[in-house]
Amino acid sequence: MITAQVEPVSMRKLEKDLKRLVPEAQKKFFKLAAVAIYKDVIGHFEKERGPDGKWKRFKWPDGKIRNTRPTKRGGNKMLQDTGRLKGSIVPFVESGAAGARTNLEYAGFHNDGTSKIPKREFAYVDDATMTKLEDYLAQAITDEWKK
Repeated sequence: MITAQVEPVSMRKLEKDLKRLVPEAQKKFFKLAAVAIYKDVIGHFEKERGPDGKWKRFKWPDGKIRNTRPTKRGGNKMLQDTGRLKGSIVPFVESGAAGARTNLEYAGFHNDGTSKIPKREFAYVDDATMTKLEDYLAQAITDEWKK
């Protein structure tokens, strides 16, 4: 299973403030966080970019380099021939964690790369989304303080 969620080191920075929230506000924050992370991961498919830049193209056995084979759903977008991988990504909230994940067995091969498949990392949280999560948390704390 591949999961994109806030790294523990980054989360520790937010953890003290998060503990100040009552359980109801924590639930609201985690729901917002899961949706933000989900949208971020789906956006990586749209942009065809990972944290290190544009995804690498695949070299086919005939030696030609193409993004992908043109098919029904994904057109000529990388990792979107059938739409199955992108469509399998779902947001989640569970016991103090939020993120987006897929349970497809082959997701890890594409996300991490292999000797034959180039790395096309999609399961990560970018800096803009991390900033958004910090803003959500600050707003949740402010809302609780005003009560």
